[in-house]
Amino acid sequence: MALQASSRATFNKVIDGVSGTFSLTPTYGNQIKSKDPTSWSPNFEASNNIITPTLKILGIGDTGNQIKGTCTWTVQVGGKAWDASNYTVETSGSYRLILKKNLPSSALVTCVYRWTHPATGQPVDFTASLPIPVAENAGTMIMAQITPKTTDRFQTTAGKQQGLTFDGAMIRGGAEDTTDVSYKWQIFDPKVGDFVDFNADGTLKTVTGKTYALPTGVRLASFGANNKTITVYDNAVINVGSIKLIVTDTDANSSTSGKTAVAVKGLIDDTDPIDLELSQPKGPNIVANGSNPMQFNITQGDYEWSENDYTGKKLGFYRLTAADAKDSTFSPAASDFSGWTVDSNEVSRSFTSDTGKTGTAANRTVLIKYSHLLTNAVQTTFQGYLDF
Repeated sequence: MALQASSRATFNKVIDGVSGTFSLTPTYGNQIKSKDPTSWSPNFEASNNIITPTLKILGIGDTGNQIKGTCTWTVQVGGKAWDASNYTVETSGSYRLILKKNLPSSALVTCVYRWTHPATGQPVDFTASLPIPVAENAGTMIMAQITPKTTDRFQTTAGKQQGLTFDGAMIRGGAEDTTDVSYKWQIFDPKVGDFVDFNADGTLKTVTGKTYALPTGVRLASFGANNKTITVYDNAVINVGSIKLIVTDTDANSSTSGKTAVAVKGLIDDTDPIDLELSQPKGPNIVANGSNPMQFNITQGDYEWSENDYTGKKLGFYRLTAADAKDSTFSPAASDFSGWTVDSNEVSRSFTSDTGKTGTAANRTVLIKYSHLLTNAVQTTFQGYLDF
């Protein structure tokens, strides 16, 4: 079974040294404008384009979004500043920018956020820009469009599967044309270096001789009627991914019969990493013939796993030698760890929804005795892990 997360009951100190990633994610990445009659798709006045800022800082111990206050936003349309009455800037919550009006031409949205280092107090300005192109469609051509039903960001919790649904559309002029349209979806595989087809069951359509980064033989997506919608699952995206929509006009009476159009949509895995902590509620010191508890606790960003989140998971630990290797001589008595399994120099426990086997604090706590420590060393370290 793959090692999903690990931790040790020791403490590390991180001094200075941080790196940051600042990004802007829109609800809609572009807009299509029709001149006759004048219309837009999507219509930002009916469905606002919400742009969310995300700042991740590595090296400070907090893996959550560091946007804690109002950002400074500017919007340029056609190279000139756009009137602020056309958009709203949130002063709380996610501090997003909301475009309320349709764009007369392509726009460039820029966001500046001043972040302050929690230890040194040093301010750092982060800047990110997002182009929103506007394409004109005279009506004698077709264009493809991908619209998220909710969001384009994965934020899974406790390893539970998440799916994001997207709607595909063939746009003619400023409106969607649904008469005799074929929809086909693909996903980008970084090892192949190109977009790859799906099988009907949502698995990757593989070709003999090619190596894939995405998992094969497992469902990565599912499709709605006529493949007009796609639901992409989190196992199809590692950090950042892309899906492609290919629409084909199959209407024999259409001026664009047989023509195709393509749209690409980026996907972001914004899931907080799983942090496993082996806490020592009564401290790390154990006297001869004594003992102290060691508890497994798991968090994701600001979220602490609930009792039910441990269902289907396995926790375990083993002893390390003074040379920081797994100790092959660690074989404690099974009676020392009631409810746990002692095997192959490890102590482990799997959790279910059955009474007495859930992930309560008591079921995630073991008692480390003096006899469990290394014989000829002052310090003993135990390595913990999470499997699922």
